[in-house]
Amino acid sequence: MNTLHRSLSKQLLVSILRIYLILTVVVTLAHILIEYQYAKSAIQKELVSIGAIFEPALNTALWELNDEQVATITDGIYAMPLLFGVHIAHPDGRVLHQKMDEHYPALQSTSLQYRFDIHHTLDNTHIFLATVTLYSNEQAIFERLKVNFFMLVLNAFIKSAALLFLFYLAFRKYLQRPLGLLTGEISTIKSALGEKRLITKSFPHNNEISLLKEEFNALLRHLYTREQKQIDTLKEFNRMLEERVQERTLALENANQTLQMLSTTDTLTHLANRSKLNALLLEAEKSFHKAQKPFALIMIDIDSFKAINDTYGHLVGDHVLTSLAHLLTSTLPANVIAGRWGGEEFLVICNGYDSATAHSLAQTLQQSVQNYPIDTVGHITISLGVSAFRSQSTLEECMRQADDALYESKKRGKNCVTLLA
Repeated sequence: MNTLHRSLSKQLLVSILRIYLILTVVVTLAHILIEYQYAKSAIQKELVSIGAIFEPALNTALWELNDEQVATITDGIYAMPLLFGVHIAHPDGRVLHQKMDEHYPALQSTSLQYRFDIHHTLDNTHIFLATVTLYSNEQAIFERLKVNFFMLVLNAFIKSAALLFLFYLAFRKYLQRPLGLLTGEISTIKSALGEKRLITKSFPHNNEISLLKEEFNALLRHLYTREQKQIDTLKEFNRMLEERVQERTLALENANQTLQMLSTTDTLTHLANRSKLNALLLEAEKSFHKAQKPFALIMIDIDSFKAINDTYGHLVGDHVLTSLAHLLTSTLPANVIAGRWGGEEFLVICNGYDSATAHSLAQTLQQSVQNYPIDTVGHITISLGVSAFRSQSTLEECMRQADDALYESKKRGKNCVTLLA
């Protein structure tokens, strides 16, 4: 699971705090500016009040030309907390008296000053005695703002801390904790994908997170449904594929069996062909040497088969061959195998037979064929040669001996059995 360097709730909280701090600074500065203007206006009014208070005394002292009293009044005015300078000038510009702070040039340029003229009334005549200027400066304003400024900053700090704490609690309750629960549920679902789980946690407030949960569950249901459809489709495809494979396998097995049969079976008589007979002869020879199991051979040839073909045609000749094959199959016991050696010659492998029993079987075959009627041709005869395999002989010698015995039967007039000792 990925680790978050900064959570969303913290980022939102920090962003809101930054905005709040900026607004607080702007509002505080505006408040300070307003307080500054208010303090400046108040000081200006107080300067007017001070002038109004001391104007009668100055009027009397100036009219009486009492410099000592003027100096005393000037010192009294200068002692006022707001004042940093008092300047009394004659109408002709001469300085009659002044009490100034050491920063006199700066005081002259300040806007915090109040200037008023002193007139003495005599017999309804106003006599201009002097011009009085009262000076104050920014320091007086700042002295008044000092306490207010401290309270403003303290108030802003307390509000910011309280708001941060409240925002933290709100974000933790309404955003951080629900998001944590939602993330935990998603992690649980991720670790158990095969169980098709949904988000089951309930959220106390019906808000965007609850909507996100429902939408996420809807997405999961859609994905699970699509996954199940894909699984069902895949299962159906696998089933069809297995059926197709089974069909192909069965067809291949049938084809192999057909090929095996074609490679070992004579196509006309459906008996073992010469290749199959050779393989069976080798097996019989191996069994003889390994288990001393005897076997004998009977070589069969249809008498006057060429005359049958010449007289009745090859189709009838083929019918004679298939009829003889059918007779051999139905007459011979299970351990005796008959096959077509070539043309009108047949070979019978008698497993477990010695020369005497093989000779007896050959006579039975000779009589059965002689008594078996065939369509169109009627009765036919066969000549047979019998030989038994001996330990001192080879398979080729045994085959040649059976062939010689067959030849001997032909010499004897056909339709007989010959066993060469």
